[in-house]
Amino acid sequence: MEKILKNILVIFIIILLFWVFFNSIGEYIVDSEKNNNENIEKNENKKIEVKFYSSIDGDTAKFILDEEIIKVRFLGVDTPETPESPRGEGAFWKEASEFTKEKLENAKKIEIEYDENAAKKDKYDRFLAWVWVDNSLLQEELVYNGFAKTYMLQDDYKYSENLRDAQNNAKNKKLKIWSEKVEK
Repeated sequence: MEKILKNILVIFIIILLFWVFFNSIGEYIVDSEKNNNENIEKNENKKIEVKFYSSIDGDTAKFILDEEIIKVRFLGVDTPETPESPRGEGAFWKEASEFTKEKLENAKKIEIEYDENAAKKDKYDRFLAWVWVDNSLLQEELVYNGFAKTYMLQDDYKYSENLRDAQNNAKNKKLKIWSEKVEK
């Protein structure tokens, strides 16, 4: 009888050790997956600080990132074309370009943010990004003030709703490119 009790005790201890071991591994795996998901979310939503280099037009600028000059096309918006454009000069192109240049030149902090649902670069090798100027989304300001319209804006882009609301405001107020003076 004593031998049977010893065997039962040994089996019980082995089962207990397995239980502790597998519980520890399970908690480690859950914690590891949680940390990986948090890191992915941080990188997807990460704003990257850049320095202003030059303004090209109302929706494109050059910035310094890690000591390299990069060209960024502002995601989700289109400002009127400059006189040099093959598509021809658009009304309010100069005002849109000046608005962007002034915002970027006077900024205390500029950040770019990639959208997980957009390509990182366009066919012209320009980075496609959201541009934040002193914690304000530049694209939204351009659209809200009637200097830009939404452009190639996908429903799953991070700030699509913001831009649509801003465009509705500009249209309703008939601001700049939405004014009656501008041919549609």
